[in-house]
This record gives sequence, C-alpha cells and structure tokens, in this order.
Amino acid sequence: MLPPEISFSQLLTAVFIILICLTKRATTEYPVSPQKREDMTPIKTHSHHHKKDEKNEVESLQKEVQRLSHELNNMKYNLERFQNETDRKLQLLQHRTSSKHHAKKCRIDFTNWHDTVGKSLEYLDGFDIHCRHGEYLKQWRMTWGEKLKKKAIRFVCCHV
Repeated sequence: MLPPEISFSQLLTAVFIILICLTKRATTEYPVSPQKREDMTPIKTHSHHHKKDEKNEVESLQKEVQRLSHELNNMKYNLERFQNETDRKLQLLQHRTSSKHHAKKCRIDFTNWHDTVGKSLEYLDGFDIHCRHGEYLKQWRMTWGEKLKKKAIRFVCCHV
C-alpha cells in the first residue's frame, strides 16, 4: 500500500504547527488575561528572590527553545528522509510496472542441447541464439539438463 501523497511544504507546515502548539503549552503557565493582570495587586516578594526566579524561568525557557529547535531539526531531517524514500519507492514501483508492461512483449526461447560429458565448455559459438527481426536480446543464461549431462542457453527476446 502506498503512503498518501504529501508535499514537502505540507509536512513542513505540519511541523511548524506542532512547534507552535508545543511553545503555546509553555506560555499557558499564566492563564490570566492581560486586563486581569493589571488589576491584580502585586505580590510582595523580596527583589532578590524575584530576580532569581525570573532568571531560572528564563533559563528554563531557553532550554525548552533549544530542545524544540533540536526536535524541529530532527523532524526536518526525518521528513527529508521520508520524502527521499517515498520518491525512491515510487521510482521502483514505476520501473516494476513498466517492466511488467514490457515483459508482455517478450518471448523466452532455448538453444539446442549440447553434450558436456567429458568435454569442457570453452566456446559459446556452438549455441545458436537468434532474435527475430524487430527484437533485441534482453537476457540469457546457461541451463543444464539430463542430470547435468547436457547444456543449453535460455534466452529472452523482446520487441523493440
């Protein structure tokens, strides 16, 4: 089953939406609306602790941004790998489909059998391989028969 066709820009958009959702999660720590924040009376804290808390929060957010950036780069890499793999599989499928189409226009034939008992097979010119007019030789291989005592060549001729 082929994966659904998704363009690179669509996948990149999905990655950015995920990134926005993840960053939105970090900003929901303060669910109070801006108007209500102005109306709230400030909490009295020591300025030293307040600055330390802000510094820790900033560092925490910076780490989260770095983590998300790293995650986004990994997603981009995986997306490119997925796209390349999908392209490769599509090309392979197209090749297989076209090969099957051409296979219907091919025929298989054999040469005459030659005895090989006590003889070495040094020359192939004794095997008569002929494709018809308008055909080309696509494939050939040696074939053994009668308990390895005889040899012939199986060949495939295809229409041009």
